[in-house]
Amino acid sequence: MQSLGHALRRNDGDKRGRATLRLFLVVFLIVLQSIEVTDSTNLAAVRGLWALPSIALCGLAASLGFSAAHRRASSTWRTFMSDGLRVAYPVYAFAVLGTAFVLGPLFTNEARATYFRDGRLFAYLLNLLGWPQYELPGVFEFNDLPRMVNAVMWVAPLYLALLVTASVTSRRRWSVIIAAGLAIITALAALIAQVLDLNTAVNEQVSFLVQGDGIGTILGGLLGMTIYHVRERVSVKPRYPVVAVVALAAIVVAGHPGWLSSAFFRIAIALLVPYLASFLMVCRLPLTLLFRRVEPYLAGVFLLSFPLQQAMIDRGPEHQGVLVNAIAAGGAALVLAAAYWHAIGRWLVSRRVRSSHADDQATSGSVLRGIGRIRRIRRTTAIKNVAITVVMGCLFIGMMALIYIASLPDTGT
Repeated sequence: MQSLGHALRRNDGDKRGRATLRLFLVVFLIVLQSIEVTDSTNLAAVRGLWALPSIALCGLAASLGFSAAHRRASSTWRTFMSDGLRVAYPVYAFAVLGTAFVLGPLFTNEARATYFRDGRLFAYLLNLLGWPQYELPGVFEFNDLPRMVNAVMWVAPLYLALLVTASVTSRRRWSVIIAAGLAIITALAALIAQVLDLNTAVNEQVSFLVQGDGIGTILGGLLGMTIYHVRERVSVKPRYPVVAVVALAAIVVAGHPGWLSSAFFRIAIALLVPYLASFLMVCRLPLTLLFRRVEPYLAGVFLLSFPLQQAMIDRGPEHQGVLVNAIAAGGAALVLAAAYWHAIGRWLVSRRVRSSHADDQATSGSVLRGIGRIRRIRRTTAIKNVAITVVMGCLFIGMMALIYIASLPDTGT
């Protein structure tokens, strides 16, 4: 039996299909978002389309979980967490701050002074702490999706949860137990939430995480990790992916939009999509080398596309089509994501690579001298990271204070 692990080794890890799969899913999600923001049609009312956003998000999370487990297998806990946060958090902060202090003031219907004093602006900055907020004062109030500035902010706590879960899965036996156990607990929590009708018992954000796309996404990520850890026992014979695709198509065609509120639907999708995503990630998909050049931009494109799509609706031509909205907003997001990557992101990744080379050089000598050098390198890196964080925090607080002072009304003397 040809296993997933054998295909992973033969195809140089998950690099062959990862870029192609993620690019397809991100572009697909952008098109689906354009359908929603342009009000061209109600996805939930069209047979065959109502389940596509959930499937795409689950597949994207599964690819992230699979890759996270793959990276964790070849790195220490500290290196894995440091690399994951160093690459992901800055682009996330870039999207949050850019939306709050650039896009918001440009598209708000309120006066600038009122905008910068409004409590909703400071509440939106809670996104930096991983608490999803979607509204900015006076922004996109008259769109078809009113006051929804960035609908993908909810991915931050789920990504952090996947990162932490992957970081504690080092030994193979325990890694399977932890990842699969958390997936089972999550599924049971979703079922219990449905029985107890938590849509009316708790706030909207918690209801979304336990009964909306959040539950399918976190299940996809956890099962993606689980599949990686049992990869030697997972077959990649063509008939198994075909069966999974047929089963998924049957669910989509035979089902109806009412299933979106059902935990059983989320669990069924999560049982099929992660396997298909893992299978595609180890396949030799076409144009992989070309798409890998775009892969560093995908996180920024995903995080920036929705507010730009809303901006196109707010100030763009009336009755714009789905493709016009998707191409214009997606293109602008790609430009901004590329600018961020070449100005900041690539530098952060190069620092990570240099640190890894330094560790390798330190261990090439005697064991004691190598251990001491590694500790000094890590201590120095930690001090630099703390210093950078403190400086950036002080600059951010100072900027907020200046904006607040400048926006105060002139009382005269």
